[in-house]
Amino acid sequence: MPATRVARTRWLREHGAGRRDLNALAHALGELVTNAVEHSHPADAAEGTVTVTAELGPDGCARVRVADDGSLA
Repeated sequence: MPATRVARTRWLREHGAGRRDLNALAHALGELVTNAVEHSHPADAAEGTVTVTAELGPDGCARVRVADDGSLA
């Protein structure tokens, strides 16, 4: 998660995000990534992948996707 935090903060600052936006997105992404890590694979799984992608829309809104390679079973 530290690498995600650093990349997220850098990306937002490069796009002129203020402190409120940084904090809001940090909280939301932290929850989403934590849930993906904790719930996408059984506890005894050897490994799994969580991917975070983001883009800044023309309206200035960040669109973020958190995806994992786990299953709902």
